[in-house]
Amino acid sequence: MDESATAEKDREGVSASQRLRLFYILSGINGWSLLVVGILSLGLSLFVGAVSGILVSIAIAIHGSLELTFRGRCLRTKSYSVAKRLAWNQLGLATLVSLYLGYQVLSLDESAVLNALINSPAYEILMLYPEELRLQMMESLPMMIGVFYALAAVLTWIVCVATAVYYGRVARWK
Repeated sequence: MDESATAEKDREGVSASQRLRLFYILSGINGWSLLVVGILSLGLSLFVGAVSGILVSIAIAIHGSLELTFRGRCLRTKSYSVAKRLAWNQLGLATLVSLYLGYQVLSLDESAVLNALINSPAYEILMLYPEELRLQMMESLPMMIGVFYALAAVLTWIVCVATAVYYGRVARWK
């Protein structure tokens, strides 16, 4: 084997090693962050008694557990075809979050939002604005909350689809 072929093999090995490291870091961050967020959210949801929050928190923690389980399976077996399951897990997560955000928009109680605005400390902050602007802000807040939830759903899909595409590429590694 000549020197150029050896050098090329070394570059491929480093590249494969770097790709593998990136995969394990990304899937580890995804899995642990989902698990931690799910558990913390579950605690908060239990504290306030939000049934939908409890269900979504459990589902997010399950997605995190699946991410870590599939990641571990890739580590143990060196079979990257398991990454397909990670990709599907990401798409399931995006669907779950979107359904939850949609539910939140549909169940938004405008009177509760307005009541929150006329109590401290929000009321004191609103009083800093001229009356016309203050009324306009109060009237448009429910719509702004809906827009925020829609943007959160779009951002969730962008991140989850990008991650799923990456995992899909990993699944084709040898």
